[in-house]
Amino acid sequence: MRVLQENKELLIAIIEVFIHDPLFNWCINDTTTESKQQKDDSSPASDEESSENSNNQAQRVLGSLKRKLEGIEEGVVLGVEGQINHLIRKAQDPANLSRIFVGWQAWI
Repeated sequence: MRVLQENKELLIAIIEVFIHDPLFNWCINDTTTESKQQKDDSSPASDEESSENSNNQAQRVLGSLKRKLEGIEEGVVLGVEGQINHLIRKAQDPANLSRIFVGWQAWI
């Protein structure tokens, strides 16, 4: 975590490249996929709207990354040890564990 924080400018610069990359889509979900499959031809207006939504999602991801690299978790500034402990607690949270791959077979 310390190394990531020391090199945060480099990481942010790399992520910003993806924000401006027209071939990278930040918002692929079931709704987006279905709407694209149902449309035979796409209108320029809908492409612009999709691009704008994608850019908004990318900006949210970048903002979240910046906060994490600054040690801010849920509005609280933490040191490296505190941030690692927070991540471990989140990883052990049963609500998060229940969302993982069903093939993990936690009940066995």
